[in-house]
Amino acid sequence: MDDIPNPILNNLIALGKLPESEEAERNQVFNQLKPFDRCGRTHANAWISAIENLNVEQLSSLARGLVFAEESLPGWNGGSVSGIIWVFQAYQKQAPTNSDELANWILQHSTNNYVPYGTSRGGAKSVSEFKEHRKAKELHRIQSAKHAEAEQHCKTIRELVTRRQQQESITLQKAKAQARQELIAELDKLSKIERLEHIAWDDERDLTFYPEIYASVTTAELNSLDEITHERLISKIKTRHKGCWAELFTKVSH
Repeated sequence: MDDIPNPILNNLIALGKLPESEEAERNQVFNQLKPFDRCGRTHANAWISAIENLNVEQLSSLARGLVFAEESLPGWNGGSVSGIIWVFQAYQKQAPTNSDELANWILQHSTNNYVPYGTSRGGAKSVSEFKEHRKAKELHRIQSAKHAEAEQHCKTIRELVTRRQQQESITLQKAKAQARQELIAELDKLSKIERLEHIAWDDERDLTFYPEIYASVTTAELNSLDEITHERLISKIKTRHKGCWAELFTKVSH
């Protein structure tokens, strides 16, 4: 684990205390800090260890000094692992009632989107803006979770509906098959002429519904139908272009 050298810590504290108008002194401190840009990305434990004995005033100055270093020195911006985050957390523990004041200052002076709280601040420039950002983000998370839950529920509903429809289709197919068997059983009891009459007046089913044996009739049997029924049956069988019914139509049309 990298340590934060005491001279660097002291320089950062001093930098945080300097008024921004003291440009010469600030530049002098910057020159001393330049070679130590690794400190901007040092592990959290190194910062926690380095600042454990600092008082509130020192922590405040250190946080400000780190902001100046991140904004002015190449390589010092620690992003989501910035030392500012750990320093601010230590300050919050010691001075919770004053932490918003320091946070506002950091938010106004830093371009690092992860300080001082360690999470994206969404471009907030004040504590109130950050809280609104977090509130909006949490609301979006809740809404997204609800939407995802609703989508999953709808997926389950669709799957259940599909299974029910498939079962309904199977049930209807079985029912239709059973109904056809019962109807054919009834028609089998009739004479050929009576079966032809039924077929001629059945406007719901085409000829493929009926057994092919029903087409085995003579021209004389076909012609024994009454005139209207005969015409209806001829009109129905003439649409067939192959099979036993087409053969029957060929027989009666010659």
